Amino acid sequence: MADDYLAAMQALIGKSEESNRPVALVFHGAWLSASPQVMAWLAQQTMFWLVPVPADMGLAS
Repeated sequence: MADDYLAAMQALIGKSEESNRPVALVFHGAWLSASPQVMAWLAQQTMFWLVPVPADMGLAS
């Protein structure tokens, strides 16, 4: 699934660059830190901030 997450995040960066506007992304319950591939990609991004939200945070669906 790491490739799918990376494709989605890269697409958002592209949209942000096209519109010259920031993009926010919230992942609820995704354990992205478990993927070395995703973490390496995120470390290289200077204009992309990801805010993970733990699955057990109690947010309403």
